[in-house]
Amino acid sequence: MVFRKVSADQVITMLKNRNYRYAQVHHTWKPNHADFNGSNHIALQQGMYNYHTGTRGWSDIGQHLTLYPDGTFVTGRNFGIAPAGISGYNTGSFMIEMIGDFDLGKDKLTGEQLNSALKVYNYLVNHCSAKILFHNEKAAKTCPGTGIDKVKFVKDVTLYNGKTKTVDVKSSGGKTKSSTTKKVNWKKVTGNWTGQTLGNGEYGEPVKQLQEKLAANDPPFYPNKGAKNNGIDSYYGNDTEDAVRRFQTYSGLDVDGLAGKQVYGALNGTNQASGVDLIVDGKWGKGTNEALQVYFNTTVDGVLSGQSRNSVTNALYGGVNFGSGGSLVIKALQRKLGVTADGLLGPATIKALQKYLGTTQDGVLSRPSMVVKEMQRRLNAGTF
Repeated sequence: MVFRKVSADQVITMLKNRNYRYAQVHHTWKPNHADFNGSNHIALQQGMYNYHTGTRGWSDIGQHLTLYPDGTFVTGRNFGIAPAGISGYNTGSFMIEMIGDFDLGKDKLTGEQLNSALKVYNYLVNHCSAKILFHNEKAAKTCPGTGIDKVKFVKDVTLYNGKTKTVDVKSSGGKTKSSTTKKVNWKKVTGNWTGQTLGNGEYGEPVKQLQEKLAANDPPFYPNKGAKNNGIDSYYGNDTEDAVRRFQTYSGLDVDGLAGKQVYGALNGTNQASGVDLIVDGKWGKGTNEALQVYFNTTVDGVLSGQSRNSVTNALYGGVNFGSGGSLVIKALQRKLGVTADGLLGPATIKALQKYLGTTQDGVLSRPSMVVKEMQRRLNAGTF
């Protein structure tokens, strides 16, 4: 396999016109900073490839990119193929491994390595529709390291302005040191708030609309109850971040203090899919299963259980267990569509789904499929 050294800007060019569900964050643990000598990028990458394919038995290196301490990336798995990163969350994901052991007291994510990470993750979030996902959120691991606090990392990604920062944070909430001044440099945002991510340090009409929706919610979540206009001042400061966190906790959302699609959907009463942000690619796999399970309030595991083999289930992109008994989420879908609720996904259910969503009614699940694309769009919008 041919590996290439690329800059953050080159990575961004490679990511243009791509969409992802998650932007996974990992550290290698081994190799770490001590193993990097400034010029052995390819040798270390080859070593990981050999381990992943030879020892783990994978078809390729697990990650799409590896980020080295000098801020250089090395290419890995094809960007269009799911990574081998977080079990159950690889479909629709983009994965970066950062060279280092970032557990407390070990290597630090700093300087050019941090700068490149913030630049690329900022692009993944703002232009590829990805949601940042730490490995340790979905697995019993410390990856990407106990020395990296997710809330701080996500905030730095959101507010990234091209300046290199230094991070030294404990997962329990330590202080962040920055090479830039501690004075807040407010960033103006314009237009209307339609679900784009807003965060601490921004001001403008979209922030005011967020604050007004928080205050008008039942129950209300004022930015600063008792202050002038209850703190509705168009500035996303600590008070507004606290109000967002309280609302996220109350609503059962991911608690990160950022107001994006999940918060927008919940405040507008359209978040039936709990903020699921599917890639609209027409490929029915585990991600689409999860979104349906959340929508219909069944067990969320991304798997259609008890399915029979037929032309439809054979066209799925994973997330299916063959057997008998059917699936609860398919039963719920069938009841919504008005067909026999046996829990078995087949041509009759697909034809009914096509009729419901206004696409060609032939009972065929193509790879990819127009009816799945429309279903994914509606699940994202909470209007399915």
